[in-house]
Amino acid sequence: MKRKSPVFILGILSFALLAPAHLYADWVLVDDFQDGLDKWANVYQRGGFGEFQLLTNPQDPSDQTFFVVSGGEGQADFNTMFATIELPISIDDGATGTLYFRYYQEAPDNNFHMMLSAAPLMQNDQGEYTSPTTYGVMEAIWRKTDVGGGTGQEVTIRDETQYPRVGTGDTPETFVPFIHENNVWYEIWMVVHNEEGPLGDNYSVYVRGGQFDEPTLLYVEFLDYFTSALTGDYYEEAFFRNGTPMPLVTLTIATESGWTAAPNSGDVWMVNDIYISPGENLTSPLDNGPPPPVRWAGFNVVDGVADTGDWLGPVYVLTDSGEWIYVDGFGQFFFARPVGEEGAWLYSPETIERGEGYAVTGSWLGTVYWDEHEYAGGGLLYSFAVERWFFVHGGAEDGTWVLSPR
Repeated sequence: MKRKSPVFILGILSFALLAPAHLYADWVLVDDFQDGLDKWANVYQRGGFGEFQLLTNPQDPSDQTFFVVSGGEGQADFNTMFATIELPISIDDGATGTLYFRYYQEAPDNNFHMMLSAAPLMQNDQGEYTSPTTYGVMEAIWRKTDVGGGTGQEVTIRDETQYPRVGTGDTPETFVPFIHENNVWYEIWMVVHNEEGPLGDNYSVYVRGGQFDEPTLLYVEFLDYFTSALTGDYYEEAFFRNGTPMPLVTLTIATESGWTAAPNSGDVWMVNDIYISPGENLTSPLDNGPPPPVRWAGFNVVDGVADTGDWLGPVYVLTDSGEWIYVDGFGQFFFARPVGEEGAWLYSPETIERGEGYAVTGSWLGTVYWDEHEYAGGGLLYSFAVERWFFVHGGAEDGTWVLSPR
């Protein structure tokens, strides 16, 4: 379910309801890591250990991925590493945008964050980065960490002051935490609503991959703001860490080690194919679009069957070319050639007898009668056997029928 901001609940201030979302197909590449790492800035590093690495995609040797290292065996000190990039398009105040990325882990002992911020990339006179260099300026935050069950497989997101789990199901009885599997590429969509002004900014997270065949909304397990206790409530969105009246302009990937609550021994994880889109966009920038539907005589073919409705009922399309079919209503196989997309098909029946205004077709359509008037180059034909009218192109004089469902 959806919820109101806690500032609304506390009665401090109210804000407008979410505007209707619109779908856009225009993904803009942030980085796919095929041209190196020059776009990324090492804006913050603590602990003296860390680096950016390009790693080969274990499932595609021709592909490169991004790994931000801050941990390793024997790293006892607290280490942090921020890698930041400017977004090619911003998510303006009062606007909606969608961040897309893929990620993968070989083993669970790691942690990393994907964070959107209104803080721009800034340097001082010495060339040192001064922004964004703290978690405090981040807003929408997705986090893969070992906090929680200790499995290294859980995903949490920032909801104002908390990091609740996300999963499927919106009741205590149905909620199942999203458990990350090793050696699986997951696609993540962060649909971000940067509401007008600093209040009400929120985002929702969708996942595809592993156990999820389609983009699936992950519900947020709500924690009490004061006690961090579970409340039994589950929501479709989380609120920004701070809330901002400014556009979101940077993306930061952060990782840590040496934190006892979320150890990081350097198990490899990878991020790849980061895109951003205006509006709510749950398509994948890596998809070439769904395959075109299989058609027969103007009807979609689903699992080998074209449902032609009142025309011929279910038609079983038995060959890729659509020439051999089985018409359930007639209980017969036919050799039929579809004609275009207008819902017509070509068939040459065996005419047993032909007379003025009628023909006997045997077990095909029985005795058929046609209207003596012509309509748009054809005529009307009626079959008593199936109690239907057909529109015939070209007549039946040469034994060829082109039938349309009219």
